Amino acid sequence: ISIAALTLLGLGDWLSLIFPRYVSFEGGRGLSYLSSEPSYAATYIFFIALVYTLGFNQRYFTSRMIQIFLLGILLSTFSLISFFYFLSIMLISLSNVSTKKKIYVTLIASASIVGFMFSVERFANELFPLIEAVFSQDQEKQELAINYPSASTRVILNSIAILDGLDRVFLFATSSYSAALPNLLDRYGLEQILTRHEVIGALYSEGVNLKPQALFPYIVYVFGILSLPFIFYPLYVIGKILLSKSYLLFIASIFILFLFYFYQSQYVNPIQLFVFIIIEKFVDAIRRAAH
Repeated sequence: ISIAALTLLGLGDWLSLIFPRYVSFEGGRGLSYLSSEPSYAATYIFFIALVYTLGFNQRYFTSRMIQIFLLGILLSTFSLISFFYFLSIMLISLSNVSTKKKIYVTLIASASIVGFMFSVERFANELFPLIEAVFSQDQEKQELAINYPSASTRVILNSIAILDGLDRVFLFATSSYSAALPNLLDRYGLEQILTRHEVIGALYSEGVNLKPQALFPYIVYVFGILSLPFIFYPLYVIGKILLSKSYLLFIASIFILFLFYFYQSQYVNPIQLFVFIIIEKFVDAIRRAAH
């Protein structure tokens, strides 16, 4: 709260002296708070907002304004993943409320989404053109990846890791992911990525140790098909939600599974493991209340 307030007061330069990791709104980026980058900050804030929202739906918490405040802090990171986290929270908010409250929450969510899209340049410059290009099918996959480097970096690094791990079935990886990357890209028809991709190519040429951007793809790359039990529990919880007929919560959980397990997560961040435990407890509480 203090960091957001001081930034709005124009004291971002002073904050950067005290917190070397601090990132301000300059350059179209959002607040990183005490994390190394805005997307990591968004993950921690999302977890707090998720716990509060689930508790609010069960009437453990009573202030809608606190929830709105948390979501505002979440969106202040200006990262695309914060937008997807925001959508997940909105779906959960709508999953267990009356029709009147559904309208109220939908109006808040719609206003926030529109404001966020107009505030964040990456929507206009990257996401919207990418969506248009994907649906027009005018470009093949490698050209899409090269033309939209920011949006495609995580997709490429994660999907290549998963594909190779599953191809090896029970065999473990014999080299580091970064060392194997040129051969993997060539095998899957992405041989020009290292020379033409603005992000991956530049990092590779600088000798940066490239790796998958989420924990699950990295585990799949190392252990092959033996890593699949790592995802069984989230799938079990999602199946439980579906059987409870909480369809909006089901969609939100699919969304969260994708974000944490296939898109971006810090390897050492335990939040990705606790999220589905909390969601399962919430589903159990709904079931007990119904009986």
